[in-house]
Amino acid sequence: MVRKNFTRIAQAGLVAMVFAAAMAIGFFVISSNAQAKASWTGYKVNDDGLTYGMMLEAPEGHEMPDLVGVIATNGERGYVYWSEMDSASYKPATLEDAGKYMEEYNARRSFLFVKFLSEELGIVIDTSTANAYEALTSAEVFLFNTNSEPGAEWTPDDEARSKLIEALGLEEPGFLEGLELGRVLARVFINIQSADAIEIPVYKEDGKTQIGVFLIPV
Repeated sequence: MVRKNFTRIAQAGLVAMVFAAAMAIGFFVISSNAQAKASWTGYKVNDDGLTYGMMLEAPEGHEMPDLVGVIATNGERGYVYWSEMDSASYKPATLEDAGKYMEEYNARRSFLFVKFLSEELGIVIDTSTANAYEALTSAEVFLFNTNSEPGAEWTPDDEARSKLIEALGLEEPGFLEGLELGRVLARVFINIQSADAIEIPVYKEDGKTQIGVFLIPV
């Protein structure tokens, strides 16, 4: 149960970050089809007449629902108002701008990963930007990859752990492993998500009952 809980929380944080990063590309595609937007009746409708569903649920060129499905930082599944998401998120003018944003986004996450991991471990980690990104991606694989059947308990990826250690230039003997390392990485990813982010409320499908928050990187 402990393994499932910490992985669930950290996974919610990662999903939120990935979702927010993808918004840069998504907004460009959506805005390029702005003239073709039309109402769509495929969404569910709550008691107040607000539509709700997933961001990519509607056919291309159709409007977003009033409430868009996300995973809150506490792991709860709910909805945010599209109008709030739209106003808070970065909107690239061109696909080139979106690509540049993604590069800067990954560079910032890599820097924050090394910074917060250093603080968690109480050591100084000297690493290049390239190695920092490799360490970040290895940590994501270690924490979120599973070697078990769907629904089974999380199992650590030892190969990803080795790549993480190598990218950071640390020594294998004595380095954290298994559940202990997983807990540290979970806290690191939550800290990354919280840094320089805009917080918006997450509701149930009624659009009134708040069940958590969703963070959008600036």
